[in-house]
Amino acid sequence: MPRVQVLGLLRFSYPSVYNRRGEDDFEAYRATLYDPARLDRRLLWFEYVVLPSLAKQTDPDFLCPLLVGDQLPEPYRGRLSKMCAAVPQVKLCLEPEGQRHRLAVKALMEAHSDETADAVAEFQLDDDDGVADSFVEMTRAYFDLAEPLLDLHKRVTLDFCSGIMLRADAGGIALKPVQERLWTPALVTYRRPGLRTILRMVSHLELWQHMPCISIDKPPMFVRGAHEDNVSNLSKRWGKHGTDDSDPDEIAAVLRDRFGIDLVAMEKARAALP
Repeated sequence: MPRVQVLGLLRFSYPSVYNRRGEDDFEAYRATLYDPARLDRRLLWFEYVVLPSLAKQTDPDFLCPLLVGDQLPEPYRGRLSKMCAAVPQVKLCLEPEGQRHRLAVKALMEAHSDETADAVAEFQLDDDDGVADSFVEMTRAYFDLAEPLLDLHKRVTLDFCSGIMLRADAGGIALKPVQERLWTPALVTYRRPGLRTILRMVSHLELWQHMPCISIDKPPMFVRGAHEDNVSNLSKRWGKHGTDDSDPDEIAAVLRDRFGIDLVAMEKARAALP
């Protein structure tokens, strides 16, 4: 049986430079990322969405390096470290700030790639995303479909395209099932260990232009966060995705049972934010 390393990229408010123009306003960008109110909100999502979903995996054989700036201030560094210690598969990586984002990701992922594996299955989660409890297990199981294609192509993408949008804003928490192609949570790319990572090198929406893509339409495999700090602005685009005809209680039960997400505890923690 082929040995597949499952390797996930996590990021938490890492101050990077995306392009040359970004060098001019890096300090302002860094100050925005490290605003205490923002960090409190991001830690809440990380604690109540990301980590529970990873801790609940039916296959515990995976590794998630967490890209964090080496100047992340206290008490946030200590709080983040304590959270990660509860999930042994998450490895806190304090990296020098101000690197080109793609190069920082490339160095981190390739440093943690297992060169003795038959394949590396890469994925990425933002600090407000989650994956279902069978995600790692299914990532390995579907390699049987991907391997023949991998022998013909350098890489193959596996797209679990069904999930749940979780919005938390001033109006409270809202849930909505969604099917979207090539969204980043629960999106896997298989590669041979000797090849460079493609994470953050190619837009996730353009992966189909570079390799075969296998789409799996069920069950729900990801949670995508939508809130005031979301870079994708999903909260304001809420009506453009998914359907509103589902029972919220049923969706909440799926979040609890398959993702380990306790919405009551999350809302209580949100209410306690400064």
